[in-house]
Amino acid sequence: MKVIHLLNGLKYSGAEKMLLDAKSVFESNKVETIIISVNQEKGAAHEIFEENFATKYIKYDSFIRKIIVSPSTVLALVKQLSNFSPDVVHIHAERANFIFCLVALLANAKVVRTVHHVFPPSKTCMGVVVQFIKIFQRFLLRSLGVVFVSNSNYGFDNERTAYLNTPLCLIPNWIGPLKKRSDRNRGLVRQRIGLSAEVVVLLSVGGAWPYKNQDLIILSLPYLPSNFVYLRLGENPKEKFFRDLALEYGVYERYFDFGAVPDISDYLDAADVFVMPSSLEGFGNAGLEALEYGLPCVFGNRPALNEFKPLYADRVVLCELTALAIADGVVDATKLGFGMRKRKNWLLQGCEKYIEIYGD
Repeated sequence: MKVIHLLNGLKYSGAEKMLLDAKSVFESNKVETIIISVNQEKGAAHEIFEENFATKYIKYDSFIRKIIVSPSTVLALVKQLSNFSPDVVHIHAERANFIFCLVALLANAKVVRTVHHVFPPSKTCMGVVVQFIKIFQRFLLRSLGVVFVSNSNYGFDNERTAYLNTPLCLIPNWIGPLKKRSDRNRGLVRQRIGLSAEVVVLLSVGGAWPYKNQDLIILSLPYLPSNFVYLRLGENPKEKFFRDLALEYGVYERYFDFGAVPDISDYLDAADVFVMPSSLEGFGNAGLEALEYGLPCVFGNRPALNEFKPLYADRVVLCELTALAIADGVVDATKLGFGMRKRKNWLLQGCEKYIEIYGD
């Protein structure tokens, strides 16, 4: 079975990381994975994808305030689908997903659409218009046989109530095998990146997109003891803003940004608390990885993220999205200590469910 995964660029996180982790499971079930990345750039993780999968790139062009995908992008996708003749096209991209689904259907492929990001409709006039457009699009795609999948209870409910679209099922995000926590490696990593054994390390992982609210982590540092530092991983288009903010609030020496990295396990070893104060998330992969690694975690008390609380009650602190609330949450999280891995079979269960959907 040949499955094309359509992605918005190649990063070291989210659906991309899930596909890398699932490679051996899919291969053992005779599922050939092909990657098509639709973006202006290849992305930070393009080399590891090229090593592991047949990987192709399509430049994303658009017009009318970047809303409408250009014919050149559509034609490039048509060409790639024609070249590969896939049995299934699995669309992870949010951007232009309606057009991409239609193109895949015209290529006579089964189409699966995982709704990774949860965007509740805005209550503005334009938001209402967009909501009705999405309702129509989802109705049409569903009637044409597109299979929708959600990765969180909140995402499932949002699709059902906001867009009148009930997904076929819920398949939580998964992570691959994790190495065991090592105190020795913890010391070596801290030494390598210039952190002493005495500091308390707050770690966040993910692109610096507005809904991630990573600026609030910087702003929480003045409320915390001076030995608390913030270590940030992930793409950062706001790098200058973050550094200027840290400088303005007198915490520049306590802010470390290492950008996008292929493997975060060393940094999980170095960390004491994982912080993810997002206002919009699906079932966040980075949060799941930190929890499974054993780190106490501070999450924004928002739908989808708060679904971690009943699963990992002994190591999750929920907080409101203010700097002071995050600081208080971090202090509480440091009292929890490290935990043990709980959800060992999510990867296998998730892959088996997708393979079942692909084959139906």
